[in-house]
Amino acid sequence: MNQFFELIENTGIQFIEIEITLDEEAKSDKSFAEEIIYDDNGKELSGSLLFPYKWGERYIDYDSINAEAIDHRGNVLEDEIKEQFVRFIEKKEIYKIRGQEPLDMYCGHWIPIPYYRVRNDEVMPFHPGPQNWCRMWVDEVPQEDEDPDLSTYKIVLAFDTRTTENEGGDYLTPYSQDADHTGNERFKCVIKERFCQEFYNREEVDTWLGNIYDLTPTKHKQTFRHFTTYFALLDLLDQAGGFPEIALLPDDKRIETSLVLDIGNSRTCGLIVETTSPQHNTLFDFTNVKRLQIRDLSIPYRVYEEPFEMQVAFAEQKFGNEAVNFFKGLFEWPGLLRIGKEAVRLTSIFESEDSQATLSSPKRYLWDTEPVSIPWIKVDTEGALGYATSKGLKRRALYGIATQVNNDGSILTNEMLPGATQSTYAKGSLMTFALVEIIFQAVSQINHHQFRKDLGNSSFKRVLKNIVVSCPTAMTIREQQSLKQAVEDAITLCNKYLEGYQLLHPYITVYPQEAAASLDEEVPKYWRFDEATCSQITYLYSELTDKFLGKHDLFFKYKGKKRANTSTEKESITIASVDIGGGTTDLMICNYYTDENAEIPVLKPTPVFWEGFNIAGDDIIKRIIEYVVLPGIEKYIKSQGGVHVNETLNYLFGANQGNQTAAHRIHRRQFANQVAIYCAYYAVDFVSQQGPAGTTKTIGSVFQHHPKPKNNLIPYLEKVIRERCKVADFSFLDIEVTYDVQLINHAITDVMKPVTEQLVQLIALFDCDVLLLSGRPSNLKAVRELFEKSLVLSPDKIVNFGDYKFGDWYPFATFGQVKDPKTTVSVGALIAYLNAINKLDILRIDLKNLSNIQSTADYLGVLDNNYSKIKSDKIIFKKGSYEGTFKFHGVPVPIGMRQLPTDNWIATPIYVFRFKNDLSKEELANEEFEYPFTVTISRDEDNKERLSIEDIEVTDKNGEDIDNKHFAFFFKTLPELEYWKDSGEFLLKKFIDEDSPQLTEAVPS
Repeated sequence: MNQFFELIENTGIQFIEIEITLDEEAKSDKSFAEEIIYDDNGKELSGSLLFPYKWGERYIDYDSINAEAIDHRGNVLEDEIKEQFVRFIEKKEIYKIRGQEPLDMYCGHWIPIPYYRVRNDEVMPFHPGPQNWCRMWVDEVPQEDEDPDLSTYKIVLAFDTRTTENEGGDYLTPYSQDADHTGNERFKCVIKERFCQEFYNREEVDTWLGNIYDLTPTKHKQTFRHFTTYFALLDLLDQAGGFPEIALLPDDKRIETSLVLDIGNSRTCGLIVETTSPQHNTLFDFTNVKRLQIRDLSIPYRVYEEPFEMQVAFAEQKFGNEAVNFFKGLFEWPGLLRIGKEAVRLTSIFESEDSQATLSSPKRYLWDTEPVSIPWIKVDTEGALGYATSKGLKRRALYGIATQVNNDGSILTNEMLPGATQSTYAKGSLMTFALVEIIFQAVSQINHHQFRKDLGNSSFKRVLKNIVVSCPTAMTIREQQSLKQAVEDAITLCNKYLEGYQLLHPYITVYPQEAAASLDEEVPKYWRFDEATCSQITYLYSELTDKFLGKHDLFFKYKGKKRANTSTEKESITIASVDIGGGTTDLMICNYYTDENAEIPVLKPTPVFWEGFNIAGDDIIKRIIEYVVLPGIEKYIKSQGGVHVNETLNYLFGANQGNQTAAHRIHRRQFANQVAIYCAYYAVDFVSQQGPAGTTKTIGSVFQHHPKPKNNLIPYLEKVIRERCKVADFSFLDIEVTYDVQLINHAITDVMKPVTEQLVQLIALFDCDVLLLSGRPSNLKAVRELFEKSLVLSPDKIVNFGDYKFGDWYPFATFGQVKDPKTTVSVGALIAYLNAINKLDILRIDLKNLSNIQSTADYLGVLDNNYSKIKSDKIIFKKGSYEGTFKFHGVPVPIGMRQLPTDNWIATPIYVFRFKNDLSKEELANEEFEYPFTVTISRDEDNKERLSIEDIEVTDKNGEDIDNKHFAFFFKTLPELEYWKDSGEFLLKKFIDEDSPQLTEAVPS
């Protein structure tokens, strides 16, 4: 029995997934013939596709049978057939499509489907449309333990739900009146060709199917075989129940939803919650919170709802081949970028050696607003599908929202201008592009039939009303502003395409909302949903509402204590939380007390201390590559008799050298992201499983769980190693790497120990009652032990969210267990947001004191050579000072910030002072000013991070004034020009002794 689904008009592109099983005997019974007319020279003039019907001992074309010989059900009344009208077909001209051929041809391709409105008429059971609103993708899906005689296929039907008014003409899209509250207007896939001739007679459909047929290696003589295999495919899938019945509902009833995002450097986590309901005064139910789903548009049956990778790849989604250009204004997915696992996989097929199409993480480049010098191109997904016309072409990323932005990626403000003509988008703008993709994914999800069915009120359209974005606790103010601006810009861009669908609320709001500035402050204070505090809120909600069942007085007596600096009359609790993400490690120490007279817990947080360092999980991955993976490669090549191994590996994977080409550096980056990282992930998983002391695995084995590079990377590496190391039959994938637990843990400790040593001092200083560890790296035993061995708190007061048992209310819990502690941030942000809009019924939080969490830039100064410390003699501004000086020797000066006065406190890069451009450098050289220059500068009293070039004075060694127009403060929070994932550079040292797997040398990178 075919399934039935309800869609809602004007809800964008909606997907329906159907799973079917076909046995090896499955086939279509349809027969076909062709009549081709040729000229005298044998050139084809015209042709017709015939549908044979056996009449007695002869075959005739069904379409040539006189009308009175066909009854109202389409059955032939043979006695009524008039021979003078029929077209006879020779038996030898009749052919059938073998069972597997339609699947072999069309699997993995989007194709148009005639999903017509049903007519209550047995003779003409369908209206002549809508013709353009449905497309299908189908492919085989391997199943474990599947019967060898059966094959499982996934069908994905995509519907563009935009409705239009019936103004006559062709019936191409659904009409507004097709959307009916009763759902009585139904749509079905037309299987019998005679009921949709206007569909397949169209030139654009002919071209579309022909483009796919041209990829078939085995050609047949039939002119219309691309159509006959198409008809056979529809028949085959229909027999298996692959085409559900569809109803279209009107969009006049609406429910508002909100999207909560924890956007990380490495991964992002999202939640979706409904904030209005047709039922009044309903209690909020956390079990109705849904995880944000990211659909892989290249393999559309794959939908991921776990935290997803923030790697991005430029790729255009057409829902078809070049023929879609005939279908204007339909199936528009305007995002420039793919995200998550799809981006990771697309990166593995990206082949260009002198272009760029991918980036490790837009969040790391929020500071970068300069256009790139090498234009972005799109990953050649069409070439990967086999379309010969596009294979290997380098097409610039000028599609979709590119018409709404400038060449640098900023939003186009003058609608008279054409949009980007050069895809030189600044890396910082890719954050906006990634958010456009996230928003499009979200609005598709909230109106998906399963989402509406799961949450009830399935006939109501969902609109996105609010977006909540958390940020690292010690993120610079400018980056916070850039992140929020990226969200607002993404909303503006999405509205350009979603305006007709009305999927974004006209007053959509981004949280945190900025407070109005008071008369005595230029920068308004408001809480910015920082990540470490969000984790604390998650913990407190779980403890107070689930474990202690709302008995807040008991919780504070059991977990907290009376303090002289807060209250000697009642208990309070001071919580320290350390959130270790991919790019930052954040600390928040906050004291909480409650109104004991309140009927429900009313929490009043007071921030005590907060800090953040740009050292975290991705640094662990890099160090494991340098300590374990690269030495393993070196050792293996030497065991095969290789020579010049160290020099070769430095050439392949080390810092830039003069003898390297641009193509080499592209391959180096590909190795880092498509091979080395996966080996490091395996190392992390291995030590997390508490297994044996060590194991040896080939590099090829890691691709059992990760996409194997399909570009030229592996052949390139093998060629260089064979030639330079003089090893003949060398296979890179056969390299054996030893994963030694002690060595892996040392790499982890080497990165995190300097951070934890500083954090535990603060935790002890502020007499914390509980320590919370969140973020995926906090699951590592070596990280947990750094805190436990410090003895700053007894182990029972250290809560690792990877082991913590949440209740069933937790959106990411499985039987109360949370595998990924990163999710606690988004859940905490959701709780705080619900509190802000008065949706929490069993807990209240007074958030006003959290607005005191402001910048940690108390000390600014010149960074050391490692970009990690500021020595006391390099301090420019001390705490409370607003004027300072530093020396300039003609080379860029990195300026960082820190919160405490000690020299060994980890600093964060924030600016680079340099010449404005090469012309300024030449002009000053000609005027013979002497170095060092002395730069005198002041900073903003209301925003201690802000340095302005207009406020500086520059003098040379002899006290001569120099015009400050020649200099610039360049905001930059990344020490290097590129992050290591984007440069692929590693520090290569001989970390492993030839005779022992033990560590003999460890030099920080």
